[in-house]
Amino acid sequence: MADILKVSKALADPIRIDILNLLHQGTNVCCSVAEEMNTNSQKGLCVCDFVDHLGMSQSKISYHLRELKNAGLIKEQAIGRWNYYTLNKHTLQAYLQEIQKQFS
Repeated sequence: MADILKVSKALADPIRIDILNLLHQGTNVCCSVAEEMNTNSQKGLCVCDFVDHLGMSQSKISYHLRELKNAGLIKEQAIGRWNYYTLNKHTLQAYLQEIQKQFS
């Protein structure tokens, strides 16, 4: 039950939903590591991508990314000096299954 509450709390903020939508879309990576990531069949966004798309400060984006990461909704990968974020579909699917079980 604690995991459901943690994920629900993370999903309660519209900014975090916007971040998850951007990750789902796989919007272009702005940094030079993009080619390396794409050749590995990985998509990821760095903080600057979110800043550009959402028009928010880096510190505010970082706060929301940390909340999503703590809830297990996103994964973080460091490549060089940049951190890239991807959607953790496994956590989302488990959350939806648990919600369905609770309310069926």
